[in-house]
Amino acid sequence: GSPTDIVIPAEFQAVGREIVQREDFKRCIESLHHVWEQQRTTLSSESVLREKYSNRLFNNVAALQPSYVKLLIETTRARVEGRDPAVVLPTAVALRMLMFLDIPAACLLSCVSKRWHQICYNPNHVRVKWNLRRHKEVINSNTVKSLIPRLNGVRQLNLFRCKLTAEAIRMIMKHCRNLRELDLSYTVCDRSPRHIIELTGDTKKEATPMDVAHGEFETPAHESKGSLFPPELEKLNLRRSEVVEEDLKEEGVVEILRGCPNLRVLNLGMLQCVKEKTIDAIVETMAGKLEELHLNSCPNIRNDELVKLADPCKALRRLYLDMCSKINDFGITALAGGCQLEILSLCANRVSDTSLAAIAQHCKNLKSLELSFCYLVTTDGVRDIAKGCRNITHLNLCLVDMIQDDAIETLASCCNLVELNLRGCTHITDKSLEALATHCPNLRVLHLLGCEKVSASTVAVLQQRIKNVKIIIW
Repeated sequence: GSPTDIVIPAEFQAVGREIVQREDFKRCIESLHHVWEQQRTTLSSESVLREKYSNRLFNNVAALQPSYVKLLIETTRARVEGRDPAVVLPTAVALRMLMFLDIPAACLLSCVSKRWHQICYNPNHVRVKWNLRRHKEVINSNTVKSLIPRLNGVRQLNLFRCKLTAEAIRMIMKHCRNLRELDLSYTVCDRSPRHIIELTGDTKKEATPMDVAHGEFETPAHESKGSLFPPELEKLNLRRSEVVEEDLKEEGVVEILRGCPNLRVLNLGMLQCVKEKTIDAIVETMAGKLEELHLNSCPNIRNDELVKLADPCKALRRLYLDMCSKINDFGITALAGGCQLEILSLCANRVSDTSLAAIAQHCKNLKSLELSFCYLVTTDGVRDIAKGCRNITHLNLCLVDMIQDDAIETLASCCNLVELNLRGCTHITDKSLEALATHCPNLRVLHLLGCEKVSASTVAVLQQRIKNVKIIIW
């Protein structure tokens, strides 16, 4: 006879209500078929479905048809036992449902039964993205060790603010062969008591947290030293990592950079250990591929390091050098002459009109420029940017108090601005706003806090002439 009590996971909640009410199994199948059709209609196209489940191992799942699912479930109803949906649903459907669960829920589900354990540890159940920042309270070096076998197929791994050690980072680099993106920003040193907090809720105690059993995670002898790192890693974020600063230090950072030659985005912000050797490793290993580099708040970056980056890094398009106290016009001028930058951030640096003239001459495709707190910049420098970088859409002149109306008028007539920050520019008057209202119809954000010579009536006129502009005056 037909089963009377079946439980379906959350993805089929609408069907689950009918099952709980002990409806006939045939009606359950029809409802499941109906929900499946609705899902396909919502996704509207097979390309969207394949994009949502882009894992190459799930191509067979993306091709499932409702009629095929219905047939498989109908053929298994004679083998239905109790309330376990793992027996009712085909493995491919169960694997698809696992994609909607977070990491702890999937680990708990693997403890329900032998069947669910087999499904959860199926080689085809590979999560492309693992975001563990929500579980930073329980993630430490021991937890990472226990998760290593499950990270083999992961492409994006986020360990923001998790407790790690240098050894844990090396294990991740060594065993996560398919990583494309790795976020270790703001990670802290693991100084907690040596307990393993399992995601299943159990707590175990170990004498040595990172001891690996003999033969476990062993690297084949034929692999070279360069293969100890993910060969396809493209994005690496080490911003303000305490583990990098205190444990890995500059030698560990250099080792990682030399082992990841395909990096396109690198964030080394707020690291005091970033010095000359780090820049040398970048130039020697990934100079031709690096597109985005964050060196903001790195106190040991000097002009010499910027000169080294200038010629080899031809692919560099986005550069962030905020609050680098040891750089000045010499380094910026050399860098602008060698790189075709599109985004440049120089917040709170000792740069003047000399740097802006070099940027205007060489960086014709510049779209965004941060100059806030650059007190040496004057009207002439902003004019040079306006005439040389006509593609610029975002400009931050916060507290650049030496600029006059002439600079903003030239900027408005030459560039199609989208966002402009004039906060604290006390010499700006209504003439600047009139020029913006006339020449910048696409302006969306305008900061005027502290512009004491700007009248409220002119602000109102600007809002009427540019309907979608957001003017921030407090």
